[in-house]
Amino acid sequence: MLAASLLVTGVAVADVTYRWTDGEGEVHYRPTPPTDPDQPYALLRDGQVIQRFAGLERPEVPESEFADERRLEEEQRKRDALLLVQFKTLEDIDEAMEAQLAPIQQDYKLIDGAYASLQKSLFQQIEVAANRQRAGLPVSQYELDQVLGIRERMDENRQSRSLSMAREDRIREEHDEKRERFVVILREKDSS
Repeated sequence: MLAASLLVTGVAVADVTYRWTDGEGEVHYRPTPPTDPDQPYALLRDGQVIQRFAGLERPEVPESEFADERRLEEEQRKRDALLLVQFKTLEDIDEAMEAQLAPIQQDYKLIDGAYASLQKSLFQQIEVAANRQRAGLPVSQYELDQVLGIRERMDENRQSRSLSMAREDRIREEHDEKRERFVVILREKDSS
């Protein structure tokens, strides 16, 4: 992985290059402009001349217009290299997603089971309170607190399920992005 990172970093530097021909007719390609202030040179981007400079003419910050773009490209190359190290096939990506989703599916079972149990308790508490009222007895504060407590736990349960659903959505979205990028990388490799 370190080698892949170094390779990716080396490629990013090569995107913007300075080219000039010295007094002996030798052509130079470097990541920085020539040190001789009288030396004319060209600024190349991916091998194409994008700007020429006369000897004394120097850009204020020749690479600054490309700095953000190069940084983003370098970050993408690093993510791509990591993706290729982590996964060999699309099936590997799918299996990794399934492994991440398995605990969430277990959480759903636990959360839903707890909700069903709370719902049963709520109906029982409501039935107890209704029976007391039918018998002409007042419903105690304790019984009312029990009903409110169960409802609060049910709300917490629903919030917990919503958080798990959001986590599942994030995992699926990341999976889709990895899959799409993996396909693009494979196409680029095939076309080169």
